[in-house]
Amino acid sequence: MFVLLVLAPTQFMAAQDGWGHLACINCRVILDLEWHPSRPLLAAATNKGVFLYETENFTQVDELSTRATSHIDWNVDGTLLASFQVMNSRSDGELIVYDIDGNQDVLRLPLAVARVDFSWHPSENILAFSNGLGMSLWDANTQEIKEAENFELDLLPPDVVSAAPSEAYGYLWRIAWSPDGEQIAVSTRLNGVLLWQFDTETVEQTLPFSVSPWERLSWNPNRDGLLIASIVGRNETYLVDIESGEATALDLGMAQHPEWSPDGSLLATVEFASNYEILIWNTADWGLEGILTGHTDELLAFAWSPDGRRLASGGEDGVIRIWEQEN
Repeated sequence: MFVLLVLAPTQFMAAQDGWGHLACINCRVILDLEWHPSRPLLAAATNKGVFLYETENFTQVDELSTRATSHIDWNVDGTLLASFQVMNSRSDGELIVYDIDGNQDVLRLPLAVARVDFSWHPSENILAFSNGLGMSLWDANTQEIKEAENFELDLLPPDVVSAAPSEAYGYLWRIAWSPDGEQIAVSTRLNGVLLWQFDTETVEQTLPFSVSPWERLSWNPNRDGLLIASIVGRNETYLVDIESGEATALDLGMAQHPEWSPDGSLLATVEFASNYEILIWNTADWGLEGILTGHTDELLAFAWSPDGRRLASGGEDGVIRIWEQEN
């Protein structure tokens, strides 16, 4: 059971000027958070299932699942919520899409992989998702699933796969649709980051970055850049100009879990060396805007509210904290 822990707001210390700590909820281990695009709802994926909270008084309004769920994502109008839930074997899972208003699931797709990522088209009901060795597209209107064309990935040597069968999965790690819906960025195990063009169904560009499988690719909401963080073996963060292909190294420390605010003016990250703290960066000059403290264990998830005034955070300490800007 999920219990509401704190309802009354408390204040930040002086180091967090401009923000206020609004509320927190006991939510087991928080693996992902997503604000509804238009309603006062916050979806939480946890090791105990998927839950919906009303964000005005922070009461639980629905329990969609009781299985461990690693990732969730709302579609453009908030009528559908996609999720990936781990099966008992932990070597496979199920992609499930819920119709929130109809109180039913509209897609249940078993996948023989332990890690699946997905991303909704920003203006259409099309879900792109990884399927182990490639990418598929599900059209929620027609219920059709098709494989993404012209997606060739380098594979691990057969002797590596035979020695460790689990290594055969996860060639494709992370998926992120660009804000204009024209491209899908895909991080892969052996091929760097691919930019797949939606209309031509071809890989238009390859970026030579080996991104951690635990890190999402993060598009600037203004579409002028793609943030790539936690480079494997280097712990560096780059902002890539998609038009020119130029990459700019950012001095954000060992940044993890980057999350842009809706207008692109702020970026929330976690510092690897002190992963209980949230760092807020001003993206105009990449200066540190504030440090948010309060979590007592590793942070795993962020989500900005649609108006950009609130930031939800959660992780291993089992608490969702809602931070609100005071000005």
